[in-house]
Amino acid sequence: GPRRFSPIVSIVRFHPSPGYDIEFRQDYDTHQRRLTHGGLVGNARWGQAFASVSHFFVRSSPVLSPNFNQIGFTAGYGSQARVGFNVVGTGAYDISAGFLQFSAFQVSYNNDCCGISFEYRRFALGPVRNENQFRLAFSLANIGTFGNLKKQERLF
Repeated sequence: GPRRFSPIVSIVRFHPSPGYDIEFRQDYDTHQRRLTHGGLVGNARWGQAFASVSHFFVRSSPVLSPNFNQIGFTAGYGSQARVGFNVVGTGAYDISAGFLQFSAFQVSYNNDCCGISFEYRRFALGPVRNENQFRLAFSLANIGTFGNLKKQERLF
């Protein structure tokens, strides 16, 4: 319904050093007088290795968004353009339901002229979606990328 004030959104970021950062997010609904969304994200980078852990929750009207409470994680070594082997894995664990909803793993090898990437994804969303996906991409420098692993869906 109509509101006099919008929710209060706060984001606090803390960078204690170049390789580490923490982000804290909270949304306070002035109409319901409670926290409706929140999250905490921690990132770390050590040379080519990196890791990230996050926790997000939503307590909203079921009409607007389903409630959830999730922990996310990502860890890897390398980058999209780094020569040699690069690897990354990610996932999302639903605390309320007690199971791993999403996981993905990508490995790639790049050299000066071309690269190849392989990715495995697992969706386990109960009756809504339960599937495995295998994706592959072959890249040629200054020409393009061929395969079913789209640029916007890559982990790198």
